[in-house]
Amino acid sequence: MAVFPPSAFWDFSLALYARAGVPEACLRLQARHGVDVNLLFFCLWVGHAHGGMLDRAAVERLKARVRAIHDDVVRPLRAARTALKPMVAEASGEFGAMLGRLRAEVKRIELDAEHIEQLMLDAERPSLAASAAAVAPRDAARANAETYLAALDVSPDASDRADLATLIAALDGAESRTKT
Repeated sequence: MAVFPPSAFWDFSLALYARAGVPEACLRLQARHGVDVNLLFFCLWVGHAHGGMLDRAAVERLKARVRAIHDDVVRPLRAARTALKPMVAEASGEFGAMLGRLRAEVKRIELDAEHIEQLMLDAERPSLAASAAAVAPRDAARANAETYLAALDVSPDASDRADLATLIAALDGAESRTKT
């Protein structure tokens, strides 16, 4: 894996993603609405760790900032990794081993690209017009996540609200391991 500068946001994201139910909730939101999980986590982190409330203009600016790396690099790498999975399962012998190594390398590069996307987001935090929240950190995180979904033109249904609740419930455990 490439060597990147330390990032509290990266640490937060890894800790949050490791919490029970979070990967599944993220995959469902990604599949239903094209959610960029890095951007969703950033919105959660700004609210929960920094008490910032993001408005739609800030979220739109963040989306624009990472659009190219996410759409042109992260998503195609994810698609390649996903396409290789059944090929690895069906192949045998040396060919199967070669496909397995290729998939592992694509996954490594995908994680590096996601890390770069997160560093790009993190670099934007000081310039955000995020108002200090007069609400609890979890409520600020929830509001930021809802603002992000609104920026995707998503009106959350019961499934979306359940997935967001899973993410919000996981915040305390993730944050306690990654103080900023």
